[in-house]
Formats: sequence, C-alpha cells, structure tokens
Amino acid sequence: MFVYTLALVAAVIFLKYFPDPELYSPERFDEATKNYDADAYYPFGAGPRNCIGLRQGVLVSKIGLVFLLSKFNFQATTPAKVKFAAATVGLTPDAGFPMRIEHRK
Repeated sequence: MFVYTLALVAAVIFLKYFPDPELYSPERFDEATKNYDADAYYPFGAGPRNCIGLRQGVLVSKIGLVFLLSKFNFQATTPAKVKFAAATVGLTPDAGFPMRIEHRK
C-alpha cells in the first residue's frame, strides 16, 4: 500500500505572494500592495471545493421553501405587472410584493 503525505503548511503558503506568512498583515490584500495577485487568495475556495456553508445554505433554503409550499397556498394581490427597484443586486419589487397566504387543509 502506497501512502503519500503532503504537509499542509507547504500546500498553502507561497512566499512569492505572501512574504512572512506568520505575520498578521491585512494590508497584504490591498489592491495597491506590491506582488498582489487576486488569484492567489481564495478564502472560501472556488469551483467544486468552495465553501461548504454555501451548499448547506442552499439546501436549507430549498427545504424551507418546499415546507412552506406544501403547507400554505400563496396568492398574489398585486397586478400582473410589477415594477422593480433600480440598482439593486437582487430583484426587489418597488412597493414590496403583497400576497395572501392561506393554510392548506
């Protein structure tokens, strides 16, 4: 049986991008810092090995939505055309989105 071990410190510390890695220095991530490379630091990862909390949050949100849709009926009380607020990250209706919620029997 072949066992390969890799030191964790050697895997995450690159002196080219992070000189003196043991020193707490938040300035090293500033855009104006010399040797700063935006692709050298991904605190929550990228791709399939990204932050595990992201997947858990999406899963819990889906479970909550399924629970609400299985227990309640939702009916919109606004006209079919909705105006959205300008310059928002998420699509947010200008005047909110009033609706009637009834418990299913």
